[in-house]
Parts: sequence; structure tokens; C-alpha cells
Amino acid sequence: MSALTFDKSELGNLEYSLQREMLATDRIGGYMSTTIVCCNTRRYHGLMVAPIDDSDRTYVLLSSLDETIVQHDQTFNLALHRFKGVYEPRGHKYITDFKYTPTPTITINTAVPYINRFARRISFGSICLFTSPIVGFSYSFPK
Repeated sequence: MSALTFDKSELGNLEYSLQREMLATDRIGGYMSTTIVCCNTRRYHGLMVAPIDDSDRTYVLLSSLDETIVQHDQTFNLALHRFKGVYEPRGHKYITDFKYTPTPTITINTAVPYINRFARRISFGSICLFTSPIVGFSYSFPK
């Protein structure tokens, strides 16, 4: 069961989804923070934000990830970025579900045969031996 639940019918509505944020920390000063549609709306948002030296400052090491699916001469841009007065490339319109158990999982439906529905998982944490922040992306395609 997901600890965070959202109205699935509202995920494509930017007024709704841009007001809902996710946060994961690695307990050594790093974090991942963005909206549930992966659109950075704040200065400190990023998929990998971490200290890289002994100062108290953190640095955005990975701001966002632009994913594109190309199938049968059709292109589906899955990213969403905020520019002055406009949001592009509007990849949020393919999101059909969001869960945060145990990591953020975003279900995407592009209506393309063979890859029409898949899930993107974002994992953030640290490597215990080296105490370095890591971020991982995995994709699962149902059979």
C-alpha cells in the first residue's frame, strides 16, 4: 500500500500535480526533490543534490532527466520543464499513476504498441561503503 496517494485523474492537471512534491534523502546530506511529475519548480529541486566538499553547501549534480521514446517514426518526449510562461515538452500527459512505495514509481502510458504502458522507478540513496550519493532509474515493461 502506498503511503502517498494521489487522484489519478488529476495527474495530467498541472495545477494539481505541480503542487505535490516528493523528497528522498540519503542521510549524509544529499537528497532528491521534485514534483510528482518530475518538473523542477524550485531552485533547490533536483534528482541528485549533494555536498561535494566539506562545506555546508549542496550542489545540484543532476537536475532532470529528459527521456524520449521513438517507435515507428513517432516521438514521445516524457520530460516536463518550466520555462517563462510555458511548460514543455509536456510529458506529464502520459502519466497514469504515481506511487511512493518504497521508491517513487511513475506509470506511463504512451499508447504505442509493445511499450504502451511501463513504470519508471527513481531510487536515491548512498553507497554504504563509500558514503557517496547515488541515483538510479529503472524501467519495467509488463508482459
